Amino acid sequence: SVKIDCRPSADLLEAKPFLSFGSDTPVAPKLNRAGQLYVNGACYFTNTGKDSFPVCAKVILKQDGRDTQFFNSTCIGNLQPGTTPAEKEFTITWQSSSSGKYSLRYERFV
Repeated sequence: SVKIDCRPSADLLEAKPFLSFGSDTPVAPKLNRAGQLYVNGACYFTNTGKDSFPVCAKVILKQDGRDTQFFNSTCIGNLQPGTTPAEKEFTITWQSSSSGKYSLRYERFV
């Protein structure tokens, strides 16, 4: 079995609304030098089983509660068993002139 926890960088976190449904994490994107919005962070993978195996997670950007086409896939080719999580950083970059409330969600796909 594997545990996955993907989190945005601390400086991108927005306060969670009082009533929050689901595992979406509200974020406040930043601007890079090229004028694109971005969010970054890290995924932590912990293998609680006995055998090593590949594992991947997809971090998806949401705007106003809906998935966008912007995401980042991060994988570990051979996740070893143990209690220390393996860390993989992610960045999602996009062009947008529209404002809205942004959040991240993640899912395992391998």
